[in-house]
Amino acid sequence: MAIVTHLVTRSLERDPFGSSVRCMQWRSRYTAVALFGVIAWTVLVALPGAWWTPDKYSAWATGLSTIAVVLALVLAVITLRTDVKGRQVDRTLSLHAEFTSGENLSKILRFFERARLVRGAGSADDPLFVELIGRHVCWWNCALIRDSSRGTRRALMQLGLWCDAFAGKHKRRYSYLANWGEARTRDFGSTTPWQNDPP
Repeated sequence: MAIVTHLVTRSLERDPFGSSVRCMQWRSRYTAVALFGVIAWTVLVALPGAWWTPDKYSAWATGLSTIAVVLALVLAVITLRTDVKGRQVDRTLSLHAEFTSGENLSKILRFFERARLVRGAGSADDPLFVELIGRHVCWWNCALIRDSSRGTRRALMQLGLWCDAFAGKHKRRYSYLANWGEARTRDFGSTTPWQNDPP
């Protein structure tokens, strides 16, 4: 937890406005490309009309319009996917900030309950969620005695099982999962939670 906080703080100290500057650069490039596209489109549509017959010009304009619609749809899909991914990352980062702000046990359990709902709804970026929150989930899942009669504890158990499954499935894909479970093995002698559910 302290390592992530240190990395975020260090990156902000190095370039506190880096992301907004990159965003402004991207917008200015996007504006230039859009302006160039409008000019090129006007030239492609207007110039042939001076020499071609109306039927040929009409077919040409229809073809260009079809291409424009397809390009607009592709751009819309890309924009929506980027926006969804951005919101997932933002939601995951806000969950991590909320988690690292306090150590009250009931607050932690309620946090994990909300985190499970956010992840289950697809509002969090799964790899980032596991990287920032998953180790804490699994550690607390081992640290607390299992009691599935309590809803908040049941949420932590379910989230812990999901994080372990994600880590097992993607261990080769993400380098931060290479040492998954070492802290639990060191602290508790196992990566599985204590079995103390009532019969």
